[in-house]
Amino acid sequence: MPGPARAAPRGAARARRGRRASRGVAARLLDYVFERSRRSGLDSASLEVRTSNAAAIALYQQFGFVTAGRRQAYYPDGE
Repeated sequence: MPGPARAAPRGAARARRGRRASRGVAARLLDYVFERSRRSGLDSASLEVRTSNAAAIALYQQFGFVTAGRRQAYYPDGE
């Protein structure tokens, strides 16, 4: 049985033409990844995001994600 899907869409935000366009691209990317994951039999997903990335957190919440935990000083800059 497959494990959970993991998504780290960091590159989607870099391909932006503006905040609105970037959210559209990121949402479409997540739609695609989650649909492919469902077709493969995966029924859950987890992802990681900086606590300071409010735009990404809001997007993930729109997809039904909730905070399950926090990793202290996960990134090299201490965040």
